[in-house]
Amino acid sequence: MLSVESLIDAFWGELPPATAREQVHNQVSRLRRVLRECGQPDVIDTVGAGYRLASDPNCVDVVAVHTLRAKARAMRVRGELAESAAVLRGALAVWTGVPLGGVTGHLATTEVGTLEELRLAVTEECLDAELESGRAKELVPELTALAKEHPLCEPLHRLRMLALYRSGRLADALAAFGELQTTLREELGVDPSPQLRNLHAWMLRAGSVERLSRPPPGVVPAQLPPRLRHFVGREAELARLRQLLAEADPTGAPRVALVTGMAGIGKTSVAIHAAGAVQDLYPDGQLYVDLRGCDARPLHPSAVLADFLRALGAEVATLPADLAGRAAEFRTRTTPRRLLILLDNAADEAQIEPLLPADPACATLITSRSVLAGLDAPVRIALAPMADDLARRVLADAAGCRRLDGDDGAVRQILRACAGMPLALRIVGARLATSPELSRATLGAQLSADRSLNQMAAGNKSVLASLDASYLRLPTLQQHALCALARLRAPVFGSWVLAACLDISMSEADQVIADLARVNLVEPAGPSSVAELRYRFHDVVGAYALAQSDRMDAGDGPRRVTEWAIALSALAHSTARPERAPTEAANGGAGSAGGQPARSGHRRAEKLGRRALAGTRRDHGRGHRPRRCRRRRATAGQPRHVHRPSRPAGGL
Repeated sequence: MLSVESLIDAFWGELPPATAREQVHNQVSRLRRVLRECGQPDVIDTVGAGYRLASDPNCVDVVAVHTLRAKARAMRVRGELAESAAVLRGALAVWTGVPLGGVTGHLATTEVGTLEELRLAVTEECLDAELESGRAKELVPELTALAKEHPLCEPLHRLRMLALYRSGRLADALAAFGELQTTLREELGVDPSPQLRNLHAWMLRAGSVERLSRPPPGVVPAQLPPRLRHFVGREAELARLRQLLAEADPTGAPRVALVTGMAGIGKTSVAIHAAGAVQDLYPDGQLYVDLRGCDARPLHPSAVLADFLRALGAEVATLPADLAGRAAEFRTRTTPRRLLILLDNAADEAQIEPLLPADPACATLITSRSVLAGLDAPVRIALAPMADDLARRVLADAAGCRRLDGDDGAVRQILRACAGMPLALRIVGARLATSPELSRATLGAQLSADRSLNQMAAGNKSVLASLDASYLRLPTLQQHALCALARLRAPVFGSWVLAACLDISMSEADQVIADLARVNLVEPAGPSSVAELRYRFHDVVGAYALAQSDRMDAGDGPRRVTEWAIALSALAHSTARPERAPTEAANGGAGSAGGQPARSGHRRAEKLGRRALAGTRRDHGRGHRPRRCRRRRATAGQPRHVHRPSRPAGGL
């Protein structure tokens, strides 16, 4: 919808006539009449103090051009060069004469330049697609005329040089570069871009008339690691990644996908499998790097860019020394190429951002144990543990189907110990495959009894080492938090439990547990019946954290958690039955010491108790006494008897 004021600004800018509003209404009426005579009635609606176009947006020529351009880009990514060029020729046919030829004044001044730039961009994309489809010789006249019409447009001069070279006219191609260089120096005092200079230098070195249908030989990297021999599951995740990699973004933005999950969940395998399935759509190459995001010293992006630029043909001596310069050179060399870039095991956003190309023909896949909330990634995939049927297929693939025949009880025990973690499944399967004397029952018993995860190791692969990498990068407070939560052995837990364990404020506990969730060491378990977000451990991570907790002193954490639980239960019970509230709870007796929420200033704990009561009433009916209060009530002067099971049946 366009308001009358915006139309006045478009027509006259900052100096509208006194009759501007009346003229707008008159012009709209005249336009409606013309459209009606052309068989298009009711195209313009009056909406409040403005107007709205009620027809199909593609009836507007500029919208139709953008739609066709996006369609052509998607075709090109799929390798349909001739079809893409045909669609772009159709988009160019929408132009008839000078844009806004019947419009004068401010509107023509501001809009004509934008439309001409759009036309030039579509022309460049069309000619590039036609050149890549093998029509170099017949494009030379058109490109020569366009280069004269736009003497400072480097993309057109680049296409002209390529067309001349591929037509067997090396000397003319080199002369075309010389002409552009002279023009730029005389008009602007600058040299051609690094991309054009590199193309010119390669032509000089080649010295023969060969068809340059792709970037120069030796500058087409193919760095993707090999895919797994048998890849199992993840069909939905792979479908989303394939869609991103095979279709251009209609907005023209670079394509970025992020795959996240805990250690050992299969992020790298999924990314490599998805990238390998579409690598033919990226004939200009595929770049890969392990960013070592969980190492003590992750790779610096400047070092990564140096490797990428060398792979793309840059001379070591010409590399910029600083990070910003290398990032700019990388963006230059990846435009306009169709490159697939896989950034594996990223540490954070600062490490990734300099490594992202700007050209929409490129695509970037990123894997990380962190959710990387600050990264602009339109596709985000969080990998979950595998279901039992898929986990069994992974185990069978690694161990051999015959090793799983019979004794389903032992196989189920192994699957429970691995808890759907692909890394653990493949390691355990490899042990079965390489140790014929090791029975399934023995291995299952070892895995079930092994809190240190030492049994989940084979060769240079180890679940323990993988989790160590995540744990050792945590700040000290987060390490203590992980161990404290594991020591409680609660199936689910809220942040109030952590506040009690570590004797910190609720806001600090919220932040610490959010930090653990961000790096996938705990996972959300959904809200509780009292609308408080709760978390849980993956079984393997929980076992790891429990083993780490043996090295730390528990301190008073368990006692404080018990006192908080008692205080919350008493508060909920006293709210439900105030006439039967224990005297001690009402007067702040023995239970109020060291950690009772109401006396320690944690108002949120009181809210938790009240919400717990509300949830109990909703679930069990009004007047139902909370389970924790269905025990011997304490009275003044009497000690409290608290039962502390080794593993609570419910969450905290």
